[in-house]
Amino acid sequence: MNKAVSAAQANRAALRRALDHVEHALAVPSRRDNWIEMVLGSLKSLTLELDVHVSEVERKGGLFSSIMAQAPQLAATIEQLRREHDELSSSISDVVSAVNRAKAADELDEVRRLGLALMGDFVRHRHRGADLVYDAYAIDIGGG
Repeated sequence: MNKAVSAAQANRAALRRALDHVEHALAVPSRRDNWIEMVLGSLKSLTLELDVHVSEVERKGGLFSSIMAQAPQLAATIEQLRREHDELSSSISDVVSAVNRAKAADELDEVRRLGLALMGDFVRHRHRGADLVYDAYAIDIGGG
């Protein structure tokens, strides 16, 4: 396995752990005193892991350039994943804004709705990324 795929695999596991923390924070009763702090903290961690992921896969010599050298026919998929990186970052910001605005219980429900939608977007992105690696190298990078 090449270095770019190995790095993506390690980052994939860290990103998954950050998503798990978001899910946990959203699942805690919102009436808990520290709920907002838990959600914001988990979103901050997710942002950091997304930044690491983006810098790793999009850097020169990273996963995307490695795949382009191996399988240039996958360029459209790579461009879609690059666009999704920006969309995911924007969606995290939207959830953070919703948390910062939330004052009443119904607004906290909106935070959960946005947070769960964000998680779904991440899951779909991860699936497309795993499919990309498989299509390029016939390697299953796992669910980590």
